[in-house]
Amino acid sequence: MIKQFIYPLLILLISINVFSQSSGKLITEDESTRIKLAVHLITYDTIGNFEKASGEAYYVLVLNSFKENLSIPQFSSLSLTPKDKAITDRIIKQLNQLKQSPPSWDDLLAKETQYRTWLDKVSHRQPRY
Repeated sequence: MIKQFIYPLLILLISINVFSQSSGKLITEDESTRIKLAVHLITYDTIGNFEKASGEAYYVLVLNSFKENLSIPQFSSLSLTPKDKAITDRIIKQLNQLKQSPPSWDDLLAKETQYRTWLDKVSHRQPRY
């Protein structure tokens, strides 16, 4: 009689433990890689548009944290100008969208091509491609 209660209870506890550990990881390694590779493709034209050093510092910390951990840090005190706040809020929104729906490898290739074309235009007089 005790076996009738112990075995189902043991199976229940083991299954709860297995499901709780597997549900913590929301994205695969491939998705994580694609997200991290896409960060510079949505931020390459933002550098140099800040009004204060604190705005750019916040922006850089958000990007570096997201590239490393796929998380956006929360700061207790921020003194951002409205323009700097708008820039970082737009980037944070795009980063969260990346996390919700990671780009495909084909999308990354198209955006990288677009980035290379932009880079060529801003750094050379004659297009390389």
